[in-house]
Order: sequence, then C-alpha cells, then structure tokens
Amino acid sequence: MIIAVDRSELGRLADLEQRGRANGVQGLQMIGPDEIAEYEPHAVGVQALRVPATGIIDYGEVVDALVADLRGKGVEFRYDHQVRSLREVDNLVTVGSDHGDVVGRRVISCAGLQSDRVARLDTDPDVAIVPFRGDYYTLTAEARPLCQGLIYPVPDPALPFLGVHFTRRVDGNVWAGPNAVLATAREGYRRRDVDLRDLLETVRYPGFPRLARSSGAPAPRRSGGTRSSGPT
Repeated sequence: MIIAVDRSELGRLADLEQRGRANGVQGLQMIGPDEIAEYEPHAVGVQALRVPATGIIDYGEVVDALVADLRGKGVEFRYDHQVRSLREVDNLVTVGSDHGDVVGRRVISCAGLQSDRVARLDTDPDVAIVPFRGDYYTLTAEARPLCQGLIYPVPDPALPFLGVHFTRRVDGNVWAGPNAVLATAREGYRRRDVDLRDLLETVRYPGFPRLARSSGAPAPRRSGGTRSSGPT
C-alpha cells in the first residue's frame, strides 16, 4: 500500500493510480482509512493506493537462475575483468581489460555503478554516478507483526529518493528504510569503506552541489544500529 498521510498528498497519489492503470497494473484499489486498517491495522492515513499484484523476490536466486539459463545457451561469463578500453575497427569492437581483450560485433554496456566511466571510454557523457548508500533498520521479532505487507509513502517528486518504507521480506524479516547517505566509495558496502578516486569525482562533479542544495543530501557519516544495503 502507498499511503497518503494528509490531504496534500492526494493529488500525487491519484497520479500514481493513473500511471499504474496506464501501465496495466492489475487490481489497483483506492481505499480509505477504514480499509487501510483492515489490511494494515497499525498504519494510519487519509487514503491509500492498494496494489495487490506487488510482491517481493530473492533477487540473488533470480540472478543465479538467469545465469544458469544463459550458460545453457552458450553464454560465457568472465568475472573480475576491469574494462580499460573500447576500440572499434572494421565493424568489430575490442573490449580491452586487465585480463586480455574480448572482440565482438556489438557491445551492450550494463556497467551499473561504473557506467559513466565505461561510457567515457568512447563517448563524452554529461553525467556522472553520485553514489548514495541506503541503511535499513530490521524490526525485532516482536515488532514484525506490526507490518503485514509492504507499506510505502507517497513519493515527493522534489526529492530524488523513494522515501522510507516498510518491506516484509521473503524470510519473514521486516526492513524499515532506507535513509540516503552520500557514499564515500561506489562499491563500498561497509560504512568505513573509502575510495579517494570515487570521493573526489563526486565532490568535483558540477551537478553535485546542485543536488545537495535541492535535496538536502546528508554528508558522509557513520552511524550505528542499522543494516546497510550498500550504494545505489
């Protein structure tokens, strides 16, 4: 459920419903306070959009299944290869890495947190990755029954973040979060991880000050008692 806590959010909630219907989401329901309490007895709001088709998956298992399917079709996976160059000659592209070259007719870059750096190997993109990490609290076993499913706020389009929400996971745990803290390393999955190259690129990127001013993005910090999901 996406819950509006006051009437100022009703317009944005209605927009979400309209988009959902336009995209073919099944079973959408706009419900009031009494119906909210039926589905989530400990949640309060003036109106909510219920999306019964939403679910949670174990994405690690999904990726493992995809890898197995692709390997069965002859796809080769090469891990720990840092891409250092892209060269196109005679309609063939050579991907240079620290473990040798790979040659192919097409290259599809899905480089995630390194996508801007890979793009710069053969283009001049006017974008850069500014990494943020999201920390979650895990509810205690006694508090888990307070959340029956997935409870989301109405997102604020003025902010580049989804907002704090409650997620009942496949193992029965319930996460509350995330916050959004500027990460000091693109692939730093611990709070103490610092990569000077990543940090310098972030603070030097012209768009970063504008993002910080417009969103109130918190500076790098360390805090205890939360569970981190890593940079996003």
